[in-house]
Amino acid sequence: MAALEKSKIRAIIFDCFGVFYTDQFTMFIQNSAPELREDLRNIMLAYDLGDLEREEVVLRYSKLTKIPPEEIS
Repeated sequence: MAALEKSKIRAIIFDCFGVFYTDQFTMFIQNSAPELREDLRNIMLAYDLGDLEREEVVLRYSKLTKIPPEEIS
């Protein structure tokens, strides 16, 4: 019984908004030209809210940055 109690899950941590892990899109924004960051963040916000699919985010990022979608996704 003691071995079973040691293996109990004691906590679950959710990483919301890049506290422990920074996702690809956030890194992309951070490494982009400063004048594009606000527009890129607004696209990411729409994605976070469920208004955009990932593919649309990539297309919009590509249009803003002039980087081919294949290099973004």
